[in-house]
Amino acid sequence: MQPLMEFAETVLRTKSDNFSEYPIYLKATAGMRMLNSFDRARVINACREILSDLTYNRFMFHKSYARVISGEEEAIYGWAGANFVLGSLLKSSEGAGVVIDPDLTYGTLEIGGASSQIAFYQSDEDIMSNLFKLQIGQGKHWNVYAHSFLYFGINEAWNRMGAYVTTIGIESSVPEEAHNPCLAGGISTSFESTIVELIKFLPSHGTKMLCCILQRPQRRTIWDV
Repeated sequence: MQPLMEFAETVLRTKSDNFSEYPIYLKATAGMRMLNSFDRARVINACREILSDLTYNRFMFHKSYARVISGEEEAIYGWAGANFVLGSLLKSSEGAGVVIDPDLTYGTLEIGGASSQIAFYQSDEDIMSNLFKLQIGQGKHWNVYAHSFLYFGINEAWNRMGAYVTTIGIESSVPEEAHNPCLAGGISTSFESTIVELIKFLPSHGTKMLCCILQRPQRRTIWDV
């Protein structure tokens, strides 16, 4: 966290006398959601202890400011950030009640390391599950579809695919080398995960279609709107 703290202090250097009035938040995402509850609490409590140390953190902090957010929260933060930057959030958020028929909004599809998130505004509000009511300001709120798919980030997809390629048809020990259909020709790389010990991947001479099959999710309905 030290580089982030230093960045904040640099950006707000002209207001250094008032750092204690500026709150600082820590929102952990999918990498932490993958941990068991004991390890997750241990890491967050360590972060809370560090951020409560006034010699380390000069900004305003309460223990509730550091926590692991849900997948839906991660999805909605991405959606709100994108629509804010693109200028489609604040104008339609003025007033009270429910946002109805805004001029334009943008859906988001975010692929992280441990999870993927999808979020979009549904103009007819016909959302049967994964509804997130996002309130902007004092009263106006958006009805947004928001969902997160844990273990479908790029790192976790690579881990699952690598483990499958390494162990398919293997009944005893894991080989030292394996052909990987997702590598470009002439490329080799080392692979290691919590599932498989260190091996070397070699490019496969087969079709790249196998790469897509290995990484796609199981057959199931993911659209609930």
